[in-house]
Amino acid sequence: MTIALCCLFLAGSLNVFSNGPQSYAQIKSPDGYDHKNSREQQSTLVGWGKQALSAHLNQIESFLIFAAGVLVVTATGIVFSVTDYLIVAYLIARIAYI
Repeated sequence: MTIALCCLFLAGSLNVFSNGPQSYAQIKSPDGYDHKNSREQQSTLVGWGKQALSAHLNQIESFLIFAAGVLVVTATGIVFSVTDYLIVAYLIARIAYI
């Protein structure tokens, strides 16, 4: 498996793991985690919980473009060393942002 495809898998995993801080903020809310109306509860988050929700949603939005780019590069076979560096840089930036 190439570096690009490994990073694609890890970036896809971030979609799941980036939900952790936001879920923790919902659990720590005064009423606890609301399983029936979790989206309404997300809209009431403030402070770091709201930032965690924004980071999670931003991760989901950016992943589609990243995945398309990695798959195009892999399918065409035009992989340069700078491409791998950029792919790894994206992954590091996403982890730092979350």
